[in-house]
Amino acid sequence: KSDLEEKSGEISRLHSKVEELSLNNEYQLRLRDMNYKEKIKEVSDKFMTELKNDADRYAQLMSEKKEMEGDYEERLVALQSKHSDEFKELESGYNAKINTEVHRFEQLVSEREEQNRKWDEENQALVDSHTEFLQELTEEYDKKVESEQSLQKQLSIEKDTMVSKFNVTKDLVEDDAEFEVEELKGKYEGKLNAERKATLRLRGEN
Repeated sequence: KSDLEEKSGEISRLHSKVEELSLNNEYQLRLRDMNYKEKIKEVSDKFMTELKNDADRYAQLMSEKKEMEGDYEERLVALQSKHSDEFKELESGYNAKINTEVHRFEQLVSEREEQNRKWDEENQALVDSHTEFLQELTEEYDKKVESEQSLQKQLSIEKDTMVSKFNVTKDLVEDDAEFEVEELKGKYEGKLNAERKATLRLRGEN
């Protein structure tokens, strides 16, 4: 029985280990996914900030352009030329930044998918190995259980016989006890009635 309990405990520990490994792998995948998401968010936030700054700069230049339209023609032409050059430079830098950030984003997504694939393969191989070993232990455990059940059946029959004998003895003892209680109850009630009568007689004399 001790060997059977040890095998049963070992199977439970293996079950727990398989579940623990699966949970740990899922946790690692979620952690990596969160890290990639944080990186992607950081890149996106930086990109949006730079984009906003560029947009603000562009809006500022357009505002300055409109303000200068009421000035002298020569100054307007000079400013238009200057702003055109700055706008082209900003547009060129903006497009370059977009292409760079898109490439970085695609690279991060690709790396995350590759890591997930590797984790899935390693986790499946580990689960398959433990499952095979667990199946072997389970078969051995089933044989032990079959033998143990036969023994338990025999013990159950012996226990039922003992319980039956005990119940018979218990009923006899309870019957004797009930008879004694009723006998004592009758004696005490007789004594109590005598005391009451004596008390009433004393009160009548007083």
